[in-house]
Amino acid sequence: MPGNAFYPGMKNYVFTTTKPSGIRDGVEYVCNGVESFADRIRSEPGKEIWLVGGGELVREFLQVQLVDEIGLTIHPRLLGGGVPLFPQPYPEMALELIRCEKYDTGLVQVLYRVIG
Repeated sequence: MPGNAFYPGMKNYVFTTTKPSGIRDGVEYVCNGVESFADRIRSEPGKEIWLVGGGELVREFLQVQLVDEIGLTIHPRLLGGGVPLFPQPYPEMALELIRCEKYDTGLVQVLYRVIG
């Protein structure tokens, strides 16, 4: 919604190839690479970066080893097709289970730490 951040109380960034960089409606649009973005964000106050996005954006962060944890939500539904969670190419990496939570709806959330 225009004028509202997607996640209130957090700085919001949108990676785009179609809009110019800049802050509009409480959201900062980012056109440069993920490494320069991460370097800039790490120099600012704050603790963690929460990446919510499509597989292509996540792949970019994975390729340059900028992901410490991966959270997945598994819905109790099998699809006959669709878009891969993480499109190739991305580096193979080992994961360590941090947490697994099951809900009454059958939904399962898992959190992994990237270890390799």
